Amino acid sequence: MAEAVSKSLRDRVANEARHRCGYCLTDQRVSGAQMHIEHIIPRVRGGRSTESNLWLSCAWCNSFKGTRIEAVDPATGANAALFNPRTQKWLQ
Repeated sequence: MAEAVSKSLRDRVANEARHRCGYCLTDQRVSGAQMHIEHIIPRVRGGRSTESNLWLSCAWCNSFKGTRIEAVDPATGANAALFNPRTQKWLQ
């Protein structure tokens, strides 16, 4: 059975993410749709529903990422970890 994410935890994650997708940085007000609480390490790969493993994601980014944690780098052909919005920041 999947671990439930409480409303208070969802609210903390959303506030920390400034109500923006951690991947494309779209603001929830701009998207017009509710953001997803996304598991950085997916549950099917052993990720937990803990604050340190959760972030906000738009539906498009969350569905594109799916259960992946890495992808092939097109420049090198090597596997590379996907962007982690908790530990990495986009240059703005």
